Amino acid sequence: MAAPVDIFVDGAVAGPGTGTIGDPFKSIEYGIINSALDLTVGTAINVKTGTDQVLAAKLETAFADTSVTAAWVPTDIAQITIEGYESVARDLRGTTKVAAIDGNSIGVLPDGTLDRINLFHMRLHNSGANHLCSIDENCMVLFCEFDNCTGTNRYLLNVDSGLIMGNYFHNFEGYGARMDNGSIVGNHFFDDGATPVLAIQCVPGQMIARNLIRFNEGGVAVGIQTASLDYGTIMNNGIFSNGGTGNGILVTNGGVRDAILNNVIQGFSGSGGVGINMDATNTGVTTFANNSIFDCTTAWIDPDAGPIYETGNEILTESPWVDPLNGDFSPKNVGSMKEGSFPGYFLTR
Repeated sequence: MAAPVDIFVDGAVAGPGTGTIGDPFKSIEYGIINSALDLTVGTAINVKTGTDQVLAAKLETAFADTSVTAAWVPTDIAQITIEGYESVARDLRGTTKVAAIDGNSIGVLPDGTLDRINLFHMRLHNSGANHLCSIDENCMVLFCEFDNCTGTNRYLLNVDSGLIMGNYFHNFEGYGARMDNGSIVGNHFFDDGATPVLAIQCVPGQMIARNLIRFNEGGVAVGIQTASLDYGTIMNNGIFSNGGTGNGILVTNGGVRDAILNNVIQGFSGSGGVGINMDATNTGVTTFANNSIFDCTTAWIDPDAGPIYETGNEILTESPWVDPLNGDFSPKNVGSMKEGSFPGYFLTR
């Protein structure tokens, strides 16, 4: 596959710039409006590290602007990638570095209307009470950071379908990440948990695997919530709460052929706290196996009708991690757990 056509943005230059690496645009909004989408190999908007892009309006406004160029409408072969860089295009890959867009209490991409938008090595932050980033179908979000959303019913990241992998989510009061169809894999979620936050919400056809979710204060926070998961799998996630009253995994309504496997959950020890709560009519959980629970008021609640296949779940007598409250999730040899039960996350700060 050919590399996309590159345009470059650097908030530290005098601007406005022409979009080349030697003369980058100063503003990502100006760059989008004044660039044409390549219809053969797609376009990469390369945002330089060091100086935040502070938005004047949500980016959907720039993508729809027709005063200079036609509105950007991505296709399967002409996708849009927004990616951080330091010296040359794509040089942050293999690192934990990010370039930043400040949503300025507006949100960066809050509308949920744009398809085939890829985000790599970006930090999106400061959306106020609005969604921070809500994008639509066939999107990839890799090795990014999302934080500072104050809306209790708002998302740091909402993707209709695609892949969310290797990202760091923190400092939110509503939802961390939500997806309808695709995979949420290897991400790190961190919050105090004092407000009723929800780290991951998953709906049909998903793989939710090897995520690490940390709530360092008690509260009603929920690690993973399903809503009509349908042919979904929740496996190998690590979920920690420091005395929370919420749920590690909460199945809220129906689905078919869902599996909950090999998850490790600790610390939902407050009043009403549950490790894995499947107490919903027509829950859809057909396989419930090899999950390990420590220090939860109730380890798990089976669905009304019971899973078709249930085996190997255990209540641990000590923590499976060295020092989870202080961020050390090195595994300990307890119970019958195996290394494969531990999350693998990529980006941590």
